[in-house]
Amino acid sequence: MGCIHQIVVMTFTKQITCLLKEAGFSGIANIKSLAGGKNNQVFCIEADGKQFLLKSYFWHPADRRERLKSEFLFSSFLWKKGIRNIPCPLAKDSEHQLGLYDFVHGRKFSCDDVTESAVQESLNFFLAINHHREDAEAKTLPEASEVCFSLQEHLQLIEHRLDRFKEIKEEKAIDMQARDFVFHKLVPAWEKIRRDILKAGEIQSEERCLSPSDFGFHNALLAPEGTIYFHDFEYAGWDDPSRMICDFFCQPEFPVSLSFFDYFSKEVFGFLKNPMGLKKTRLLLPAYQIKWCCIMLNEFLSEGNDRRKFAHKEENTRVKADQQLTKAKIYFEKYL
Repeated sequence: MGCIHQIVVMTFTKQITCLLKEAGFSGIANIKSLAGGKNNQVFCIEADGKQFLLKSYFWHPADRRERLKSEFLFSSFLWKKGIRNIPCPLAKDSEHQLGLYDFVHGRKFSCDDVTESAVQESLNFFLAINHHREDAEAKTLPEASEVCFSLQEHLQLIEHRLDRFKEIKEEKAIDMQARDFVFHKLVPAWEKIRRDILKAGEIQSEERCLSPSDFGFHNALLAPEGTIYFHDFEYAGWDDPSRMICDFFCQPEFPVSLSFFDYFSKEVFGFLKNPMGLKKTRLLLPAYQIKWCCIMLNEFLSEGNDRRKFAHKEENTRVKADQQLTKAKIYFEKYL
């Protein structure tokens, strides 16, 4: 365990004990830092012969999203509705931004695991959630992070992400390369995509759905018996199904073949009884490919860099930035 993570554990031992007690357990036997959290610090807690997952959530003055609140509310809603292929939410400490969950035993996905049946299971998960969207409790859930409904709001979201790269300080050669890529590749491509979307005119489709947000196989575990467990709902809430679908197909870590795009979209909008949704989603897909290029370049932004440092204190951020720029360039050439 890194020294910073050790300090976190020492600082919050009392709070962890209280969370376990609230969940009906006691006696911390062991605490182990887990790798893989991109935004938060994650630990495996052993107590009373069981394993639990503890998340210490990132917070930044420039990013006031309530990650703990969103994830715990959404997970609790799903669990109460009988959806079990998620980590069970057990207890939270809002003051210290800590959440305690049941520990799911499984492995990360590989690209070979992204099969037709896995895509179908993901679709079934989304539909199971939205089977309860008319329930009274669902109305109390917050809107998703960066929520968009109209085409104009989607366009503004991408514009905002691109504008943030004006803050890149050209301190090193890699910073100059990132700025060059953004303003000589991404921005011209975005301007053409934006013009094409505006030519199509406003589509009257502002359907709302309950979205896991940041939904994809990068936030899933494959259990030994084959069940897919979905996790990381810190941006979840009410959102446009078009955004959920575009993010699902655009996330780059475990790409989903676009051969499933129309089927997946038709099933979603058929369930939601929204025939115009497919046209809108097709129109927005390249815009969200631009967005995911931007996400891959977050290491060049102060907030993104701070978030990664919080999750991985010992990681070489310059090396990571170089890797992410390479990934963004490859993604751009493949899709845009």
